[in-house]
Amino acid sequence: MRMIYLIVLLLFLGACAKEKIPPPSGEQFPPAGEQVGKPPGEREVAPPVDKGAFANLVTKQTAQADKAEQAGDLRGALESWQVVVALRPDSVEPKKRVSALAGQLTREAERHFQLGLESFGAGAFEAARREFLLTLINNPDHAEALDYLKNRLDPVFISYQTTVGESFETIAKKIYSDSGKALIIARINDLDPKGPLTPGTILLIPPLWQGGAKSGDAAYGAESPSDAGKEIDTPVTAPTSIEVPPVATPDEKKPDAAKQNLTRAQELFQAQRYPESVAIAERLIGHPSFGKKARELVSAAWFEQGNHFLKEDRFQDAIDSYKKVDPTVRDVKGALVAVELRRREKAEEYYNEGVKFFINQKLDQAIAVWEKTLVLNPGHMKAPKDIGKARALLQKLKAIK
Repeated sequence: MRMIYLIVLLLFLGACAKEKIPPPSGEQFPPAGEQVGKPPGEREVAPPVDKGAFANLVTKQTAQADKAEQAGDLRGALESWQVVVALRPDSVEPKKRVSALAGQLTREAERHFQLGLESFGAGAFEAARREFLLTLINNPDHAEALDYLKNRLDPVFISYQTTVGESFETIAKKIYSDSGKALIIARINDLDPKGPLTPGTILLIPPLWQGGAKSGDAAYGAESPSDAGKEIDTPVTAPTSIEVPPVATPDEKKPDAAKQNLTRAQELFQAQRYPESVAIAERLIGHPSFGKKARELVSAAWFEQGNHFLKEDRFQDAIDSYKKVDPTVRDVKGALVAVELRRREKAEEYYNEGVKFFINQKLDQAIAVWEKTLVLNPGHMKAPKDIGKARALLQKLKAIK
């Protein structure tokens, strides 16, 4: 079946190659047969321009690989170079980069594993767990590190129940903000990373650093996965909340009480507990002495709450928060523009994720992610066409069966 898929894919890409694709934006090439800076008698033949299928994607993935490697994200760099190799199998340099990065990741994994063994032998079990998890980040197939985490150390996992349409990649993206961690989840649960997930399956999720863990020492932390998925049987300590009546009492209008409440609202703001800060500050808006500061604090809290939602890609929540801000206090217009820019950026991330699914023969998942692209950016130029191509390819594969 894999061979059939590859044959159809090659035919598909061959058809795509007939289309004219301009060079990546920003690159200018002289007319065919000409070179700048050479007299007519000494002109050489201009080097061929890559106008094959997915030329722009090759350029983008190469840039992403370089950027990831500079940031120390070796796994991300490797994945981007693997995409380039899949699109340009005859290119030598991408293959060299894949080989070099794979070797570097293997060495990093072994280094962390040895550190884990040393910590385990010294009875420093939390340090050992950290090193074994770092081993898996660099090499998800490291059997010995898996054995220590699952069988020799006290288990520390989050339970996660899968829902319809989820895959290891989407769960890793949801929890770690990095679909590349899918292999870790699959290996911890002794499941095939390319196999389907039955809705209702209970997975054990190791607690990695939420900020998109990379290879290296900063990849692991004590924070639990985000609450983006459905977690069960997990003890959660809720932040201390306060009850505030909707209308200020006469006593609270007194200067001393009002000042204390404003101070409390400012403390909650500094602690990033924005809804609670708003709840107190709103009760002081009509106060003759502290009303102005209270109004400014309310706007500042809603603005920061909007920033928080924007970081989580909760676009509508961010918009709703920003619209509650007094535009004379904060730059509401600029914030709304930032939401739109990030929405389009997220749509592009979904699009690139779909391309990776397509290359890895996961056409259904590619279509699903490209449809998410259109939800965030209905005017996306490439997603509708690629969805059509993927569906056509699926039909061809079904016909071959």
